[in-house]
Amino acid sequence: MTKQKLEGYLSKSLKAKEKLWYMKLQVMPLAHQQTPADFLAMTKNNNYLIECKQVTCKDGKGAFALNRLTQQYDLYSFFKFTRHNFAYVNIMYWKGSLKLSDTYLIPITKFVHEIKVTSKKSFNVNDAKRLFSIYKLQVEKGSIFNLIDIV
Repeated sequence: MTKQKLEGYLSKSLKAKEKLWYMKLQVMPLAHQQTPADFLAMTKNNNYLIECKQVTCKDGKGAFALNRLTQQYDLYSFFKFTRHNFAYVNIMYWKGSLKLSDTYLIPITKFVHEIKVTSKKSFNVNDAKRLFSIYKLQVEKGSIFNLIDIV
């Protein structure tokens, strides 16, 4: 299971949203250039950056290492630039299928806050449920996420 699977589900979900334009940002390794996120999305009134991260769980256990979010500064800077910019970390704890997995769309401000107040170096499945339950994405018919925060 690779991150591209999560990106595929998110891409399909963004495509299903009406009045939304989005683009998958591509890394250019030969130019030594990193992207600020995996997706840029726009509506008439708002702009969004979304970074996808995936954890493969074994026996229901897995943890997201906080140092994996190398785009934290870019996401936060984008959010702070104007009141119409929003930035999210999209974390999936993969448990063998989309319906069994826990997927969260976490605002960067909430994610940064939780990083600052923890002494942990990772968020495991139970940490994510405790800290981010209100940001859990629901899976709808057609294996798409209900992206209610993207308007």
